[in-house]
Amino acid sequence: MRCFFNWLTTLGYIDENPFRSLKNVRLPQRIVQPFSADEIARLLAVCDLDLPVGARDHAMLLTLLDTGIRCSELVQLTMEDLDLVEGRLRVLHAKGNKQRVVSFARRCREALEQYLVFRFIEPGPLFPAPSQH
Repeated sequence: MRCFFNWLTTLGYIDENPFRSLKNVRLPQRIVQPFSADEIARLLAVCDLDLPVGARDHAMLLTLLDTGIRCSELVQLTMEDLDLVEGRLRVLHAKGNKQRVVSFARRCREALEQYLVFRFIEPGPLFPAPSQH
């Protein structure tokens, strides 16, 4: 709004910018605390690995924790983005529409392999909604 009223003032549509004396509001930066080991264990414990949705959720949680990718990036991953041999994921739709490759460790790889038993190796989203299995 301040820029718009500066423009109106510059072009002579108004004599004075009503926002001239207002200060910008600065919100404090909120530091996001990471999950504790206990919280992570509780999240993983509710995933029933004998069910497709439990195996999927377990693999999703470990992928998020291991790679640090955003949830919005996770839901856009496809089977083509997964490289189990090298332990990497290609993130095509990262923040700022950038692309990057992220690595994951053995435990995440094992969870992905266990999930793929249910998911199969068909093309499409890596983590489809349960109704899309």
